[in-house]
Amino acid sequence: MVSLFALFSINTIVLYIYLKYIISARQHKVDNFKPLRLTHKAIWSSLEHSRHAESTQQHQEITTLDEVDTALDHLIQLVIRDFIQSWFQKIAAQEQSFSISVNHIIRSAAVQVNKRLQQIDLLHVLLNRVMPKVTSHISDFRAAEISLRGKYLERSVTESDELDLLLASQFRQGRLHAALTTGAVTTKPTEIAYLRQLMDRVLPLIFNQKDTSSSLVHVVIREVVSCSILQPIMDMLADPDFWNQTIDTYVSHQMFILHT
Repeated sequence: MVSLFALFSINTIVLYIYLKYIISARQHKVDNFKPLRLTHKAIWSSLEHSRHAESTQQHQEITTLDEVDTALDHLIQLVIRDFIQSWFQKIAAQEQSFSISVNHIIRSAAVQVNKRLQQIDLLHVLLNRVMPKVTSHISDFRAAEISLRGKYLERSVTESDELDLLLASQFRQGRLHAALTTGAVTTKPTEIAYLRQLMDRVLPLIFNQKDTSSSLVHVVIREVVSCSILQPIMDMLADPDFWNQTIDTYVSHQMFILHT
């Protein structure tokens, strides 16, 4: 009987504490909840005005050439359509301010890139930096191919992913670019990791500080550019068939012009 009374007393005390200090505290917090600052009438009106001004803002010209600007406008529209609106519309289908902001940010970055290109001697870069690297790459690749297949390529081997890995291991004694590896057939993960590191260094140089001050914005821009834009472009440029078709199209076009 005593133990039953003690158990009843303990339960009563626990119930009292729960009602007094937990339920009452929760009710007190709900009653004292303050609305978010941005929902204040004056602040919300200011935000709406800023969004309207941003949506009606004229596009910034990237270059002084109309044809180049038209091509870049089309490219930016495709980037926003495929890499921004494709997922953002699932979150807010009627909201356009985010896409407009991204458009302005991309244009600002393109303007900065254009200004930097104007300060560079492209001919000097092409002749003294690009061409030596290209010729060195071709020479080293030829040496790796000879070491694997013989001086006159007399060893017959079957084209495969494993052969590519063997060839890569012979290229410059396995000292490959940071974006490449001989540890796996596909190099996409290492390529993306390298592009992310590259974009982390490049973004502060071409974007306004206020645009990338937010870590969320920085990550979104970095991921879109490195994973969805640059990596597919690198794959395209590394495909020999792309260059074959490009050269064939260009030569055919020039031959057509000569015969007309």
